[in-house]
Amino acid sequence: MKERTAYKFRIYPDGEQARLFRRTIGCCRLVYNTCL
Repeated sequence: MKERTAYKFRIYPDGEQARLFRRTIGCCRLVYNTCL
């Protein structure tokens, strides 16, 4: 029997990384909403 494990990660981005994440998520949201 195989044991299943799960990992949780938390990231602490600096200012530039946070800006990039917000931009990427915003673009993904725009594409998703356009396709609906």
